[in-house]
Formats: sequence, structure tokens, C-alpha cells
Amino acid sequence: MCTAGTNFCFVFQFEKLLETLLLLVRCK
Repeated sequence: MCTAGTNFCFVFQFEKLLETLLLLVRCK
């Protein structure tokens, strides 16, 4: 999916995951 470097891609995906987790925690 990402082509601009694997490291940057991993960090981006990790941030997305964290955002989703935060949203789930807030909704509870």
C-alpha cells in the first residue's frame, strides 16, 4: 500500500492503530 519507505509506512499505520484504540476507549 505504501511506497515512501517502509519505516514511514509502519509509523503511519501504527499511529492510525493508536487513534482507533483511543476512539474505542473513549466510546466506552
